[in-house]
Amino acid sequence: MKYQVYNKKEMVNLNSGKFRSFFLKYKLLFFSFVSFAAPFSIYAATLEPKLVGGDTSWYATHVLKMIVLVPTGYPSFSIAGKLISFLPVKDLAYRLNLLSAVFGALTVLFIFLAINLAIKNEVLSLAASLALAFTISFWSLSNRFEMDTINTFFLALILYSAFLYREKPDRKHLYFASASMGLFLTDHPIALFVMPAMLIYIVIINPKIFKSIRAVLLGILFFAVPLGLYAWLPVRSWMGYGSVKTARDFLLYITGRYSSGEVHGGSFGDKSLNGVLIVIKEFFQIIFKNYGIFLIVIAFAGLIYCFVKNYKFAICALIAIISNFLIISFYIGWAPENHVLDSILMVSVFTGYGFLLIYDTVKRAYKKTEKLKILKIIVTVIMLAAFMALPALMAFNNYEAADNSQVEDIYIFWDKIYKTIEPGSSLYVASASANIGQYIGIFEQPDKKINFILNKDKAYSVDNIKKDMAQGRKVYFAGIEDWLVPNFNIEPLMNYYWPRFNEKIYLYRLTGEKAQFTVTGKVQSRQIKYGQSLTITYEIKNSSKNSADISSLELELPQSLKYAGITQSSQINIDPALSRGKLMWVKTFTVEPGSPLVLVFSAKAVKAGEGKIMFRASSQDFYFEAEPLDITVTE
Repeated sequence: MKYQVYNKKEMVNLNSGKFRSFFLKYKLLFFSFVSFAAPFSIYAATLEPKLVGGDTSWYATHVLKMIVLVPTGYPSFSIAGKLISFLPVKDLAYRLNLLSAVFGALTVLFIFLAINLAIKNEVLSLAASLALAFTISFWSLSNRFEMDTINTFFLALILYSAFLYREKPDRKHLYFASASMGLFLTDHPIALFVMPAMLIYIVIINPKIFKSIRAVLLGILFFAVPLGLYAWLPVRSWMGYGSVKTARDFLLYITGRYSSGEVHGGSFGDKSLNGVLIVIKEFFQIIFKNYGIFLIVIAFAGLIYCFVKNYKFAICALIAIISNFLIISFYIGWAPENHVLDSILMVSVFTGYGFLLIYDTVKRAYKKTEKLKILKIIVTVIMLAAFMALPALMAFNNYEAADNSQVEDIYIFWDKIYKTIEPGSSLYVASASANIGQYIGIFEQPDKKINFILNKDKAYSVDNIKKDMAQGRKVYFAGIEDWLVPNFNIEPLMNYYWPRFNEKIYLYRLTGEKAQFTVTGKVQSRQIKYGQSLTITYEIKNSSKNSADISSLELELPQSLKYAGITQSSQINIDPALSRGKLMWVKTFTVEPGSPLVLVFSAKAVKAGEGKIMFRASSQDFYFEAEPLDITVTE
């Protein structure tokens, strides 16, 4: 047997060739792995550890209990959220937040695959997809529990399947694209307005295939199968976790309306032209904020290059962007960042084309300089490194703003509330942060058995609070509605200012029921002449069962009257002091039930005109006011 002998140089060349062959074989897999792993690792590092306010904690309480969400029901988000809750990783809140990180990273992966199919350059595609990954809007929605990254994943899947179908316009890729579009409609309702542009693109790639009835019917079937996820709505409703009970309810719900016919989240026909223009401006400001002027210029150049390379997609992508900002402008009336994400994905594709334009331009510039091969290699390496530096720089610049890895103060405040109040207490809540407390009570501290009552619930009432008191249950308030204050004495325990909603949230403990007073006034005559005097009487009745104290009385006379003194029939026999234009009796007056406190005084008409006599009594840090008395002084 003969053995071939290689010298050292030949061995190096051989090993180098094997490595090159191996890398070329698996480079797409390598770049795909990086496109998923890089953003996912950073999303996980900046992941919100708990569920904080607004939609996030509201979604959590509903998804975990498998309650049907608001129209359109968001079945794919609901099912995915419930499934990931079973993952044996850290606590429940972390797992739910992880859902957005997973689908955010999957979005980046499939955007990479889509762009690479379009421009045939893994490095440039990776740079463009990672630039998307580290835009502040996309990143911020990828590290907390939201439905938006599932929506962007489905759109990225459509783009990938569409470019794959363009490359191989056969039936199986048509069916893949059809199924992707069906999935797209099972999450965010904005998909209904963006998806038609993608459908047009699919159709114009290979119109001839639609001459086959079989291909059309199977395409419709593959489109319809994912829509079966909407069965979640009636199934859960029939089990008592939703309001979709009839076919009419179902049709209304999936088209964004409640059973009453009320449209959820917005309205049509009530937006002014000026308002629409403002929203369109906000829309493009969001895109600018995410990409900056440099990448915007590259993306715009990429759009032009896309018209050269793939004009059908360029036209349809522009239609999708236009549809996106039009539905936001005419339906919502303002530009939420999460509603702009679909357009940001389109911009990421244009960014890929922009990178390709730069790359191709530089390649053409040194194409004829064969003698400077090493220089071409150096220039190419530097150029590709510069492309990759852009998303790296975006990650560095946006990290602090997107980092949600520390538990927010509002969650800590609610955690303290639960640790402060006694087990079995009733907690009446009037705060924008209520969903956080509700989540903690149900899923994190259920052993406290707190009776959690929201201000929109029927149980949030004076009668129900009195019922809790009668049963000996401790009562607390996290925030309190003004109309409850006259009925109860409360003691502040702690507070927190929540800058997100500009809200000062107090935790109060109920210390007892307020004594209730009625203050009525009467006047000798409603009309007197200049220089005459009249007698005014105020009666303060205690309608409670026990005696209660009045801490002060305030009287405000119109300019036409002048205080003339206490009369002999008055139970209060001291004159008031003048303070800030008001006459005040600052003294404790005890009022017994059934025995009213009577104040009688006289006033003299000193000026012609009309006016009102205002009077109120202060007790338990609350004012009990009498109805104003109208007085007319004539010449």
